[in-house]
Parts: sequence; structure tokens; C-alpha cells
Amino acid sequence: MNSGLVTNRILRSPDYIVVGAGAAGCVLAARIAELGLGSVQILEAGSLSSSVHLKVPAQYPRAFGGSCDWQNQTTPQPGLSGRRIPWPSGKTYGGSTAINAMIYMRCHPDDLSCWKSNDSQNDWSTADVNDAFAEIERRIQIDPLAQSALHPALDQFAKYSTEKLDIEANDYLAQPTLGVGPFVRLQRKGRRQSAFDLWLRPHRNRSSTVEIAIASGAEVQEVVFSNGRAMGVNVAIAESKGNAEFIGANKGVILCGGAVRSPLVLMKSGIGDPDELLALGIPPRHSLQSVGKNLQDHLVFPVVRRLLKYESLRVKPTRDQRMEYVQHRSGPRASNIAELGGFFRLPADPAIASQEINLPDFQWHVTPTHYLEYPTRKEPTQAMSVGVTILRPRSRGMIRMVANNDATKGTRYLPSIDPRYHSDAQDLNDMIAAAQWTRSILSSEPMHSLLGEEILPGEKRQSPEQLAATISRFATTIYHYVGTCAMGSQDSGVVDSRFRVHGVDGLWVCDASAIPNVTSGNPQATVMMMAYRLANWLA
Repeated sequence: MNSGLVTNRILRSPDYIVVGAGAAGCVLAARIAELGLGSVQILEAGSLSSSVHLKVPAQYPRAFGGSCDWQNQTTPQPGLSGRRIPWPSGKTYGGSTAINAMIYMRCHPDDLSCWKSNDSQNDWSTADVNDAFAEIERRIQIDPLAQSALHPALDQFAKYSTEKLDIEANDYLAQPTLGVGPFVRLQRKGRRQSAFDLWLRPHRNRSSTVEIAIASGAEVQEVVFSNGRAMGVNVAIAESKGNAEFIGANKGVILCGGAVRSPLVLMKSGIGDPDELLALGIPPRHSLQSVGKNLQDHLVFPVVRRLLKYESLRVKPTRDQRMEYVQHRSGPRASNIAELGGFFRLPADPAIASQEINLPDFQWHVTPTHYLEYPTRKEPTQAMSVGVTILRPRSRGMIRMVANNDATKGTRYLPSIDPRYHSDAQDLNDMIAAAQWTRSILSSEPMHSLLGEEILPGEKRQSPEQLAATISRFATTIYHYVGTCAMGSQDSGVVDSRFRVHGVDGLWVCDASAIPNVTSGNPQATVMMMAYRLANWLA
């Protein structure tokens, strides 16, 4: 009988290869083992990190740009004043769940409408999806009412905003529900809980007849095929000085690398747009025009006001704050920064009046910080930020693959990330409307004792034209990249309704890249749900 999980080891003939140890990869590997479906080899390009930035909740932004981040950035974005936008993405055990804001939120039932349209087996009913969410929540012991206390400024803000909007306060926001409330956070006893912590770490001390092995520094070069079936991968292991080696899979290969890495692996394997592949010198194996296309992301624009009554979060905590965290795992260091949220409708528009009234149009992430300064400014501006996000953007971008001319990067191809933010003008118009509405709430009577002058956009910027220019200059990603290996028909998508790559046997893509339209809120829980369901279908 084998131990359930071994690290830094390669299985020579696993049943399944899982590429990537993020939200999807960790859930899949754990569930495949628990269901007794066979041995699993996880290939993770990063490694297990002991960095305090990945343990103490309030320090996660300090992991951005470090060794646990792929350090991606976009191409210059015309819709954002020509800026290149950093795109944090986890490169470690747990993937992006190790460096994100820990928000757990079910998708809205209406987010699944296009999933159902591609579902010949009726797998994506609301009841089935909710059952999977419920099983996950029991498994990882989510208790929304046992969350850390809100920062006092956010607690006050929640009371004032619900009073102004004449709505009931939500005890918590477990899915996109109209109103204001605390987010559910993946934390336990004041420490963040990544997908690795929740799903794979418990297997370390669990006896099992099924083995899970995870290899660090393992970057997959390509999927290898025989007679139209995925039979394994070629992978470069850091300890082998980058020399690629073949690892076979008895039952199949599952890509869980996210919206950037999964389409790259497909393209390097000869699956994608044949013309684009030939231009890179890659022999096309299977034509799927949609690989890398349909890229979507949520932008956030922060409305920032001076904070009057309370202190903003400090980058460097005081001695008392450090001791409170050490002794009680509470206080500012236990904050996920974006503790409070809200979901709202845009002002009434006859063109959208027929939509379901409970489906929100935009989201708030409320933080006791100056959004654009934390955590780079050591002495914080005393400020509160309300990040505004349009939930269903119309703009679509792409991930392309380009030849690497920098020998120091040690890989033949690199991603070119072009989200094409605001390429559909309606996205900017909606952001202007949502930001103006948010400004009106923050400047209303209940807020006067809590919030002072407006720092961003600033009182002088009132016209739609002035606000559009400010949004273009300061809006940024909130890290919800999806869609580049989308569920759909063979003509319009990459995978079917059970995440099988069209036209290829033994190959799946199950991660945020398979989401056809970005969810109305934070997608981490949805990715876990997808992986949980795929494991059941493999049985």
C-alpha cells in the first residue's frame, strides 16, 4: 500500500498526467485518487514555496512579480492608454490560488446558459452544478459565518451603503447576489488555504492503493500522440537541466495550466490554427481554430476616497498588529484586503429591460487601501477604494504563441497576451456608468463621516470624456482570465461539455480556459466545481 501523495517524484507509467497544480489540477488529482481511478502524475512548473507572502493573507500582493508568479504581461493595450498590464498567475503548488485574494464564490446560474447550449448529455443543469458546489463546500469545510472580522472601516461602509441603497445587508456573498456583504474567504485560523492545502496536502499522510506524485520545475513541452490518442507528454525537468523527457499516461492527459498555459501546450503540440502553427514551424496535427481565441478578463477601476475615521491597512504592520496575528491569527494581517463586495444593476436601460432582474451587471471589491498604491507605498495614503468591475464584458482577445529570441528564458516559445480591453466600446460606456453611480453613492450623506475627498478620479473629472480618459489610464486586471480553450462545438470551441478536446482521444482541458464566458464574479470556485465534475465523469 502506497502513501497517497509523494512530492518531487516522477511516476514512469501513471494512469493520468495532470499538467498544472492549480485549482483544477489539485482537485482533479485528489478526486481521481479518492475514486480509485488510477495513479496520477502532476507536472508543475513551479515548486512548493514556504514564502510568508503565500501564508499570511494580507501579504499576497507582495508575491506578484516574484518567483511564484509567471510574471506575464499583456501586449500594449490601445484601450488602456497603450499600457502593458501585468498579469499575475501562480507558478507554485496551488497555482493562482496560492497568490489570489482567496475569494470563494459560486457562479450565477445564468452564467451556465451557454454551457447548456453545448451540452448534449444534459450535464449542466443548475441542480447538478449546485450539488457539486455543495459537495465541495462540505469537503473543504467552508463556513461563511466563521469568517474573520471585517476591517472596522468596511463594517461601517457596509452599514452606510445598505442604508443609502435601502437594501438588506447580506451576511456574506457566496454567489453574485444583488447587494453588499463580506466575501467568503478560503482561510483557516488566519492562514490562507490554497487548492494544494485544501485538496492535496491531506493526502500526504493518507494511506491509499492509488499514488499521487507531483514533480516540481516540470514544464510540459508538448503532448505526444499515437494513432490520434494522447499517450503522454514531453516535459523539461529543471533538475535535468532542461532536457526533455517522455512520460507516458495509460489513460490520458489533462491540461490544467490556466488561460495562458493550456492553449500554449495545445499549440506546441500541433493543435490550433494551422496557418499560425506553420508560421512558427510547428507541423499542424489537428485543426482547432479557436485555440487561444475568445480570451476574456474582468477589468477593475478603483474609485478612491480619503478615509477619515480609521487607519488603512499598513504594508508594514505595527508591533501590536504583528503580535495580534502571532497570538490570535487575527487583525489586519489576517485580512484578504478585498474583504467586502457588492453586486448591482446598471441604471435602467430599455435595451436590457428584458434581462433577468437578479443578474447583476457590475461588482464592487471594497478595500481599506489606496488600490493603486498598496503594497508598494510603505507609508499608506489613508484611503478606501471601491473597485468597479463590469461583469460581462463584450471585448474578446487572444493568446498567441511567438518565437523566443531570448536564450536566457530557456523555452522555445512564449505567450503573447492580447486581451483587447475596451475593443468593444460598450465595455467602456458601461464602466463609465457604473463608476459614476458608485461615485454618487460614496459622496452621499451617510458616507460623510467615513469618507473625505475623492482622490481618484478626482473632483475635477466629472464629464464622461474625462472619466473615460481616467479609466483608460488607471483600470487594470482583477485576474479573471478565461476562455482560450472554451467549451463549444468543434467549429466554435476547443472542448466539449465534458472537457474532452475535440477530435483527439485521451486529452482534456479543464481549467479557467474552458469557461466559454467569464462568470459573474470571482471564478475560483467555478474552476474547482468543473474539476470535481470531470473526475466523476472519468469514473
